[in-house]
Amino acid sequence: MFLRSMTGYAKSDGKNESAIWNWEIKSVNSRNLDIRCKLPASCDFWELEVCQAIKAKIKRGFVSVNLHINRDSKQKKYKVNRPLVRSLFEIADELSAEFPNLNRIDFGDIVKVQGIVEPIESILDNQNLADIKQSIFVDLGIAIDLLLEARKVEGKIIQSLLRELMHSFRVLRLKADGLSSIEPEFFRNKLKNLVGGLLENYSSLNKERLENEVAIILTRGDVREELDRLNAHEQTIMGVLENGGVIGRRLDFLCQELNREANTICSKATTSELTSLGIELKVIIDQVREQAQNVE
Repeated sequence: MFLRSMTGYAKSDGKNESAIWNWEIKSVNSRNLDIRCKLPASCDFWELEVCQAIKAKIKRGFVSVNLHINRDSKQKKYKVNRPLVRSLFEIADELSAEFPNLNRIDFGDIVKVQGIVEPIESILDNQNLADIKQSIFVDLGIAIDLLLEARKVEGKIIQSLLRELMHSFRVLRLKADGLSSIEPEFFRNKLKNLVGGLLENYSSLNKERLENEVAIILTRGDVREELDRLNAHEQTIMGVLENGGVIGRRLDFLCQELNREANTICSKATTSELTSLGIELKVIIDQVREQAQNVE
């Protein structure tokens, strides 16, 4: 089963005998689903339907949607900015009077000036929009599907990376398991020798009280429960990755739990080897969480 990234881009074009249109959709990371629409002024009332179409297929991410609609180029009309033309000819007349040797400008020179000839805004009337709305929304559906495919492609890459990271996590956890099985005995012998020395030098010390204190210290230094929970969370994450779907929030929560157990292991570790393994586990967990933040 696949999972999807929250990052993607797609576009879809369409046209008929009277107009051409273009949908452009981009998405990036976000804790929730946040949709921003940029539609032509004459189509603002479509925003609710556009959002509903996106919500039906996308669950998380910041999604930006743009729609451009223009009249077909064969029907495009232009207008001349007459006030600007008039002003330019007046300036030309003034310069000709002041500098007689200057060549008089003609309209061919004028039209080269930016803003003299402009396309008439290609705003379709409500009737035309109603006629092409269904076709435009069909292309919206195509753009959304293309976006989902782009997110799916990146999701497969992330899924592979997460599996590799969890394999590295498992190797480190098993090493920590091995240390945890011999560390209590090593620590027990070390404390036993320490207590024996104390009893020899300080005969007034209560032997039973010392043994109880040692037992408490040994219990506090035992990380096997934390390692068992790490194993359980690891198996859950592997299952979640295998099932795929919308799992971003769950992965983020599981990473928090992994990090908490790794912190406890580092604080309870009684040898430098176990402390180092705890730190390496935290590094892997941070990498997993960084990738998980881009999962839908």
